[in-house]
Amino acid sequence: MVSLNKQLRLAAGVGLLTATLMSTGSASAAGLTQTACESARGVPAPRVRNEVGLLSAGDIVMTLQPDGSFQGTGVIEVFCKGPTGADLGGIQGAKVQISATPDAGVATTFLINNVTGPVIIGPFDSSATFTLTSHTPNLNLQVSADPNADGALGSHTETVIAAFGQNITGDHPISQDGGIFAATPELDSIALFGTGAMGMIGYAMMRMRAARGRREES
Repeated sequence: MVSLNKQLRLAAGVGLLTATLMSTGSASAAGLTQTACESARGVPAPRVRNEVGLLSAGDIVMTLQPDGSFQGTGVIEVFCKGPTGADLGGIQGAKVQISATPDAGVATTFLINNVTGPVIIGPFDSSATFTLTSHTPNLNLQVSADPNADGALGSHTETVIAAFGQNITGDHPISQDGGIFAATPELDSIALFGTGAMGMIGYAMMRMRAARGRREES
């Protein structure tokens, strides 16, 4: 029979292997060069602005943190846009400007990567992650006075300002936006987590007592 210590070492090894595989799989690709993007579409270089697409984070839900603040994460992807608008792959040398604005009646300031926006991130290849933070207590209890907010407390906007290392200019910016929401963990979710954790602790203690009993008998 495999001892408890060996089981724990085996579980730790499996967990480390799983974490390594997950981190390897989540690494972003290097991104397409301008030449590769143009080759896929067969368009001249001056149309760089029209070759670029943007996928924003969509709606961002900020959740309550241990220090009382609220925080949410968004992911931006800047990609080579095909003739039909298809995503042909992330591009190199992208810069994006991010802004976050509270709706009317919501008294808070949204920090982007812990600073007041608008914030420019990049250059980056393919995708980038950013965080929204609010230090307003009970943010989830505020009610927006905006009749079109649909429960949102504010909105965030991402605009591509550079692609392939070149600044983008023009009257039609490449931008996306989404709503900002705030939530706290559901009570039943907390209870379920607690029940599971207690069950695991109880099982571990039972195994330890059984192992100690076998040692005493021997």
